[in-house]
Amino acid sequence: MSDQAPILDSELEGDILRILKACGTHMASISVRSLSKPSHLERTTVQLQTFMRLGDSIRPGAFEYKVSSDGKNIFHIASITKILVAVAIVIAVEIKAKEQVVENPYAAFSNVPEESLTTLYNDHSKDKMPSLPGNPSLYQLLVHFRGLRSSNHYLLAPDGSPIMTMADLLQDLTYLSKRDAGRSSAEELWTKYSNINYSLIAIAIEALWKDTLSTFMSKTLFEPLGMMSTTIGSPTDRGIRPERYVVDSNGTLHCVRSPEYQSTGAEAGALGAFSSAEDLDKFFTFLITSLHGKKVIEGFDVNIISKLFKLESRETKENVFTGLGLLTTLNSSKIGSMSTNALLFPDETFSTYPVSPGSRGKGIEAYYMAGSALGCNCTTAFLPSVVQESFAVVVLTDTSGPVDAADHISRRILQTIAKRRCPQKLSLFHRQPENVMEMVKKAWDASSNAWKRTEKKDEQLIKNAPNVSKNITGVFKGKGFSQWLIITTADLKTYITVCGSNDSRTSSASGSSSAFRTSPAQFQLIWVNANLVKMCVPPHLSIDTHGDGDWSELTFEVHCSGNTVTELIRMTAVGKDCFERTESGTPD
Repeated sequence: MSDQAPILDSELEGDILRILKACGTHMASISVRSLSKPSHLERTTVQLQTFMRLGDSIRPGAFEYKVSSDGKNIFHIASITKILVAVAIVIAVEIKAKEQVVENPYAAFSNVPEESLTTLYNDHSKDKMPSLPGNPSLYQLLVHFRGLRSSNHYLLAPDGSPIMTMADLLQDLTYLSKRDAGRSSAEELWTKYSNINYSLIAIAIEALWKDTLSTFMSKTLFEPLGMMSTTIGSPTDRGIRPERYVVDSNGTLHCVRSPEYQSTGAEAGALGAFSSAEDLDKFFTFLITSLHGKKVIEGFDVNIISKLFKLESRETKENVFTGLGLLTTLNSSKIGSMSTNALLFPDETFSTYPVSPGSRGKGIEAYYMAGSALGCNCTTAFLPSVVQESFAVVVLTDTSGPVDAADHISRRILQTIAKRRCPQKLSLFHRQPENVMEMVKKAWDASSNAWKRTEKKDEQLIKNAPNVSKNITGVFKGKGFSQWLIITTADLKTYITVCGSNDSRTSSASGSSSAFRTSPAQFQLIWVNANLVKMCVPPHLSIDTHGDGDWSELTFEVHCSGNTVTELIRMTAVGKDCFERTESGTPD
């Protein structure tokens, strides 16, 4: 054991409890791994803690927490999925594909560094895809370099339900590539964070692997590292359905249904993994100990991990994305830039405050990643070093709401780490840890008030909605892309559901979970005027409707033939989506 004081001491535990209580979080699991190498002796320690709300109270502040040294609870980890996929690909390409074995299942991965993703896919699949903007390689897409622009409004319904299957993705690629082709020439450089590019990576993996992304990840990464609780796609085949929670603008906690991700790449490749703090600690321990010369996976040595570190998008002056997340420093405002706090208020101090304020010069480097979905906020921070103590921090929660608790908890833990790394700069950490709680309070006030304004505005629209005698009920198909709008009426109200071409969600009458899926949520649709309708999505029931999210625009322009609505048009950040009435009934 290290003779250093533990990172998660009683003071920090108290701060974490205060953050969780202020945010109304149902449960959080945290791991902090450290490895020091004084002279020749390696010393590694881990701390695991889970904080669980006690009692049935859903009222703000009327609850306490049970704290345990356990990291086995399973959480949806959303975009943390990406760093697992990136490391597995590097293992497949740099190690497994080079093994001289008969019928090597990884052999097709040998051309990944040289070939474009389109070429790789088309050479190994009976299906074909068109060239992507910039003709990127798989390695380039791993760091969000070139490819398709953010398209969460095709991948996901407003409530975060996955709706784009592999068939949809392949069918829509021509439309999406043509949409983005005019943005840049193949020579121009750009880096933009995009979930849909990881869906493309995942279906390319499946073409090369000749099986699902789930089996690829299990054989390549999860089984060798003993990550037995980690799955690609919802762990329903194990009889596990992790509950998820949301906190509304009044601070009230609600249990929400969990969208079910299939284990296929198109649905799960970007944000469909489930894991535990204990398993993610195993993952980061593997990286840390490999950096120090320990071989956990044969062939994964310092040279390979160096290639992983070099897999980055430094060609641009924008954010430096890597296979392990965003490369930044603890004195930078980039820590927290991928949280829902930053999505809601990207320029406010409570979203941008650095971990080590006031420090100058080169700061402590960290690979930072965040994942957010309905009922899920999580972060990872990886601070590798061969000369100083290395750290890995994982914060998982099963709750979303006005404030991203995982973001603030992660920063609070990183403050303690920064103090240990740079004890000579302790004076720079003035007003800590009170500063974090101050930021949490400001974030809560700003976000909850913004949500209440949205709710009030929708209430007024519903109250003052004109009586428009046009027939809007029916099924509308996306023009050129595989998305459907199903509009129905009930109790004198109109409702809209956004779904993909295959929206059937079934469950076994016997209670088996093998085929269980949930349908995307339906939301009230109201007339704003004779030419405009709006989908009313409560702020706590969506992530992508906030800030500049891909579902932030919820109004549709209405085109009619007589008294029948024939077309609905929604403007997005990347153009307009047109939906035409179809007489073919519901999606197949």
